Amino acid sequence: MSGAGMSLELLGDSFQPGLCAEDLFGPIQVEPYKTELREIASVFSSDLVDDFFGTYEAQARVKTVTAARELLVKGAREYVYLQAKCNLLEKVQLTTTMAKFFYRNRRQIKHHRLISAPFEIPKGLNQTPLEKFSPTQQAFRDKLLDIKSIAAIPEDIENLFNLMADLKTSSSTKFFSFHYLVFKVFGHCCSEEEAIKFWHSFEVMRQSKTVENVNELLAKIQTKDFAEMTISDSVTQKGV
Repeated sequence: MSGAGMSLELLGDSFQPGLCAEDLFGPIQVEPYKTELREIASVFSSDLVDDFFGTYEAQARVKTVTAARELLVKGAREYVYLQAKCNLLEKVQLTTTMAKFFYRNRRQIKHHRLISAPFEIPKGLNQTPLEKFSPTQQAFRDKLLDIKSIAAIPEDIENLFNLMADLKTSSSTKFFSFHYLVFKVFGHCCSEEEAIKFWHSFEVMRQSKTVENVNELLAKIQTKDFAEMTISDSVTQKGV
């Protein structure tokens, strides 16, 4: 494949002009998972629970790149704050609930990530050297290959890890592309059990960064004014 990027259509997805995720797949289902989170003592009375699920409900209704990106960053920050409130055992319970929530609503969430991502997914090297990945990233890759449904899609895994290896904190485009590819791969899980295994493995890798690291990244992306949105106007004109 020539060129600097990879078309989303070649990745198996395409935009539906004028339609949001809720139009295509129905509203996000939140109540069972909100109830589960309320069973975690550290977040039982926190407004963050309602805020987080409210953000995901809003994500399912957006049709523009700008709104989709703003809500993705907002939801990511709320997720980080929820985790920061939990002790180690509570984080396991939180991650399990989130995995079930994401699996139940995987089509809506992936469609939102598709809107927020650029048309062209930046590609890293065709063959990323293993040593370019951190030990936690290598462990995540190994865990993915242990999931039967995901091991069957080596090209999608390659796309995800090529981008991960080239992910820079200064690149908002790659940040949104990465989140789209995560949910593209996650969407191949064929059971809640596989989804839970995926998300626990992803969180082990992601939590190797501190809350301060993650918040710094989110702040940089947000203050860039979503600068690398060269496709924003054309997408809006198409009604997305």
